[in-house]
Amino acid sequence: MDTLVDGASAAFPTVNGFHGISVFPSVDAVEEFKVQAQNYPAEFGRSLGSVLNLVYKSGTNEFHGTAYDFLRNSKLDANNFFNNGRGIKLGSFKRNQFGGVFSGPIKRDKTFFMTSFEALRQRSFGEALTTVPTALERSGNFSQTAAGVGRPISIFDPLTTLGNVRQAFPGYIIPANRFDAVSRNLTRWWPEANQVGTAGTNQNNFYNSGSARVDTDNFDVRIDHNITNRQRIFGRFSHRRSFDGPPQLFPGELGVAEGRINLNDWGKNAVLDYANTLSPTMIWTTRLGFARNKFLYENNGLGFLPSSLGLPKDIDTTADRAMFPTISVGGERSLGGGDHRQSGFNSWSLLSNLARVTGKHSLKAGHEGRLLLINVWEARNAGAFSFTAGFTQGPNPTVASATAFERQSSARLEERGGEQHLPRILSAGRLARNQ
Repeated sequence: MDTLVDGASAAFPTVNGFHGISVFPSVDAVEEFKVQAQNYPAEFGRSLGSVLNLVYKSGTNEFHGTAYDFLRNSKLDANNFFNNGRGIKLGSFKRNQFGGVFSGPIKRDKTFFMTSFEALRQRSFGEALTTVPTALERSGNFSQTAAGVGRPISIFDPLTTLGNVRQAFPGYIIPANRFDAVSRNLTRWWPEANQVGTAGTNQNNFYNSGSARVDTDNFDVRIDHNITNRQRIFGRFSHRRSFDGPPQLFPGELGVAEGRINLNDWGKNAVLDYANTLSPTMIWTTRLGFARNKFLYENNGLGFLPSSLGLPKDIDTTADRAMFPTISVGGERSLGGGDHRQSGFNSWSLLSNLARVTGKHSLKAGHEGRLLLINVWEARNAGAFSFTAGFTQGPNPTVASATAFERQSSARLEERGGEQHLPRILSAGRLARNQ
């Protein structure tokens, strides 16, 4: 699909081959639009799908203006049936889409202007119910860690492995001298549990809510000028700024480790058009178009020095860009994640057409050339580290189960199809250096 705005392409290619749109006109700023899905003229032959052709309004000899506001607010909404039945309140949602258009003459019968502005402000409720290490687990004490009521979990010392047998840690507590420095530093980046977790497992022991934010500003300016009775020229410039940010659910400075990505988009689109009526039956048009979008996938962990966790200082400089590493732990909320990316997509188009009416026939000939430029810069995080219960499972280190074995009966080994649960980072990560 191709999108033409004021006769010039507003589309641009992306990394994946799809195309985006660099301009989003306000409804009140649109003079006309046409969708051509099939049998369209050869001048649009570049598109394999449909062609959307949209034209902005131009100014006139009279001043005109409109203003509008579309409002959505959860205070005006009803809760849904299922939330009412469970006693859950309706989440907060606020959305305002507002703007206006103003046009008129600069010099009567000669020069005209049209300008429009549109903005979006949206705030929506976001929440997270997840699992973080308990206070005991942060100190290496897994004596209260369980897979369910009456199903305590046993953890085993990898350094005691003889053949297919391991010995459990005494008291299911990891000695302090076995703590890895990196793992000790990592534990502070998980928020403290703030609620009682699920009975028997302590899962879902952290809850927080926040507001997701979407802000968009868009404006357009078009100037039309009649050079002579046969010649006219117009130019239009459009600019769009959009921000989409998820809620911060980790408190304070811990938000650096949350792995949030803010989506930023800057769009610019410009058209310069010249038309000359050469005769009553012939017209010549030349048009220059430009479309650009810059995307910034902004990682909130950007600028974090991995060496502050105890990782080698070389990572600070050899990584594409310093940011919080990805830490994935079975049964836990992950830390970090995502990349940091900047992309610039540019499209230049130049076309010239000569149209003539001869009797019952209309003839048109012309040329269109496009220059497409794609610039992408990506920074990956400073490593991805994954930990599972396999680090401390036993007594047979090759057999996984939900509880390793029931402490009440060491003779019975429960296997559950490869299911793995805790221990979490304090058992897995701190012992990783001793494997």
